Amino acid sequence: MRVRVLGSGALKTAGRPKTMVTDIPFLLQSMAWPLVLLLAWFLGERLHEAANIPRVSSYVAVGLVANRVGNRRLVRAGVCLALLGAALFAVPAGAAEEPAKEAAEAVIVGNPPPDSPFGKLKIGMKYEEVIAIVGKPTSESSWCTGKQNIPFYFGDDRGRAEAHFKGMGKLDFNATVSMYPFRICKGNAPLDLVYIDYNPETTGELPK
Repeated sequence: MRVRVLGSGALKTAGRPKTMVTDIPFLLQSMAWPLVLLLAWFLGERLHEAANIPRVSSYVAVGLVANRVGNRRLVRAGVCLALLGAALFAVPAGAAEEPAKEAAEAVIVGNPPPDSPFGKLKIGMKYEEVIAIVGKPTSESSWCTGKQNIPFYFGDDRGRAEAHFKGMGKLDFNATVSMYPFRICKGNAPLDLVYIDYNPETTGELPK
């Protein structure tokens, strides 16, 4: 049997503990951009929810504010998120034209008797005022008009809500909207009255 004799130098090398050298400044610099991007996203989302403005606009606003305070990374993060938001939430111009036509100017259809609930309504009334006069609707629905995709557009007609009343007719309101990724939009709470359609023969059910 052969015996291998190691020198003192080999023994010292074998017994020396291994150490891993880490570059803390490099790691921090590598993490800075993702953290700034996350911060810009968080601020943009909070502004979108608080001010009810499109996400693209809120991300641009974050970039503008960051530019005022001199934070270049936050500016770039806001611009990147705005471009990403434009790709996710924007729709082709032609696709938005057709649904936008539904947001027509305020009109009154039919001749509701002055003493009827519909006869007491006026264009521009708030939803709560209308419900106090005509009562709870038989059915309701809401949708987006297409104008929610216009950058920096904050009009109330980005959404439309529809309320049907049995034996009275239909009422349309401007409505708030909620935007989701991949160009998904949903109508929310009714706002002001924009359309009155008096029809005493209606069943109050949503059109099929």
